[in-house]
Amino acid sequence: MYIWKYEIPVTDEFELELPSNALVLCVQMQLETPCIWVKTSGTRETEKRKFTIIGTGNPFDARGLSYIGTFQQYMGALVWHLFERV
Repeated sequence: MYIWKYEIPVTDEFELELPSNALVLCVQMQLETPCIWVKTSGTRETEKRKFTIIGTGNPFDARGLSYIGTFQQYMGALVWHLFERV
C-alpha cells in the first residue's frame, strides 16, 4: 500500500485522475495549498473522479455527494467542505 498526495483547486467542481482503487483519506492544507491524501495499492489503472467544494453558508443539493472533509484557508477566513460525487 501507498499513501499519495494530490493538490486540489479551490473551485466549485473539479475532476482528478486517481488510481482505480484509491480511497480518499482526508483533505487538508499543506502550507498554502489544499491537498487530498489517498490510500492506494499503486495500480497503474486510473479513473476520473468528480469532486465539489462548498463554502460554509452556501446552499447546495446534497444528493449524490459523499462528504470527505473540511479545510480552511487564510487562517480560517475561508472554510471549505469537500465532497465526492458518487
